[in-house]
Amino acid sequence: WCVWHRRRLVFSIASDPACDGSMPLLRRKIDRLLYRFGVRNADLLISQTRKQQQMLQEGFGRHAEVVPMPCPSVADAQQNSSGLPPSKTSPGSVIWVGRAVELKRFEWFLEIAAALPSVEFEVAMALNEQTPYTSALLSQAASITNVKVHLRVPREKMSALYRRATCLVCTSRYEGFPNTFLEAWSCGIPVVSTVDPDGIIESRGLGSVATDLPGLIRAVRKLLSDSKVWLGASEKARQYYEKHHTVDTAMSKFETAFLTL
Repeated sequence: WCVWHRRRLVFSIASDPACDGSMPLLRRKIDRLLYRFGVRNADLLISQTRKQQQMLQEGFGRHAEVVPMPCPSVADAQQNSSGLPPSKTSPGSVIWVGRAVELKRFEWFLEIAAALPSVEFEVAMALNEQTPYTSALLSQAASITNVKVHLRVPREKMSALYRRATCLVCTSRYEGFPNTFLEAWSCGIPVVSTVDPDGIIESRGLGSVATDLPGLIRAVRKLLSDSKVWLGASEKARQYYEKHHTVDTAMSKFETAFLTL
């Protein structure tokens, strides 16, 4: 369309597989050919991380500009004057936010909940279609007494969910830079995750990273039991969000990138 109508094309990358030159999610040859043509002929590529930038260079021979994604804060008036959520006097819930698809590995979250029966676990799940996989997961979740599932939570109600939380858990096989991380950090909520975009969770102290269930359970338990560790991660998370991902900050960087066209 852009070629026919003489328009510039800006392609903003959503997830790591979109940067992989082998195009693992595209099974038809015609789809792979069209995708490669689009990436190679885009006037501007925008990636979320340096890792994606490197993958695009290696897989498609294209340079991408790394631009932090903007995310409106879901924090609300319950924050104190410093902009941080109130310090917790008791452990809050552990939350999982995402789509009910296999790559998100929601079953891992249920395993964590089963291992910590005295802790409340809450889920905000987007259920686009009912499949045998999602039906089995919802049935399993219903059998675990400390798990509460909320389906299709409106954005205006997400603030209350984050405000109740001690941490957000991500169990995905792969991601780009999840918007849920930014939503959590905007509320000062640390993230416990199987993926770590450009290593920032570990390097900046925004939560914990683990690649297996025992590691995730240990990380969640640590945040629940050590208020000093939680508060330190909470403060760093909020500060990181404010510095890099508010709408005003991030959109100014998009504007700079667009002006190169």
